[in-house]
Amino acid sequence: LLEVQNAQMGQMNAHLTIFTTWSDEDMADSACSQFFTAYPHIDAKQFDPEALLLKHGFTATHMEYMKSWPSTVPRIRHAVTRLSDVFRIALQREYGMAYTDLDIVFLMTDARVYWDRPNVAAPIWSEEKGALEIQNSAFCFATEQLDFLLERVRAIMDERGAEQLKKNMYIYTQLGPNLFQHTIQWLQLIEPVQLYFTHSDDHFLIPDVAALHKSYGGFVLLHLDGSNRRRNWYKNKKRNYPMLVQEFRDACPPPPLENILPSGAI
Repeated sequence: LLEVQNAQMGQMNAHLTIFTTWSDEDMADSACSQFFTAYPHIDAKQFDPEALLLKHGFTATHMEYMKSWPSTVPRIRHAVTRLSDVFRIALQREYGMAYTDLDIVFLMTDARVYWDRPNVAAPIWSEEKGALEIQNSAFCFATEQLDFLLERVRAIMDERGAEQLKKNMYIYTQLGPNLFQHTIQWLQLIEPVQLYFTHSDDHFLIPDVAALHKSYGGFVLLHLDGSNRRRNWYKNKKRNYPMLVQEFRDACPPPPLENILPSGAI
């Protein structure tokens, strides 16, 4: 994943920052140093999770709720995902960067497409019923929009109260895609948000994704998540991730830049 991300960032003359809670000792470790030396377009930055949350309106009670999540969820990865959902919003608010999952493939090489205006990934699940998901796998929001999202996160925690210390009271996507889906109208009132259509897990075969890509006038990003990679690996077990990315890129050429950026931006 990092090999592909490093190459993408290089093509866009950009940098990917991976935020971590590693200690100074971890960061100074020779293996860690060598790891990031191998990827010149990827940086690691430490952050203090509690200090970040306190700065952006969370209280000691909110953090107590968050610390309880690993003991109440049916699977530990659900707690990890939920925590990540909160921190990706808070970190974007703190540092003014766009967010991306590591398995997002950017089809455009002009970074302005992804960072210059509010935008969010919108996977297409169904043509017949017109089902769209507002997903938090890739997004860039304005400061006021991020403040609104963080306010909603706190409100959701407050609504569940102390009961969440004893049992799971969240659906898996509660503070991720579900949060975005419930707030997109309010976010649009603050500032227009570009929806970047892409494929969903219902479309994982390269010809199917390519057909959808063409039908919608060209996607600007793809999401090759674990489900996609696993199912494509079973189709061809000799195919590694960079090979899979290249096959998708060959089948999904980028749309013309003038179709994506607003008039006068080019």
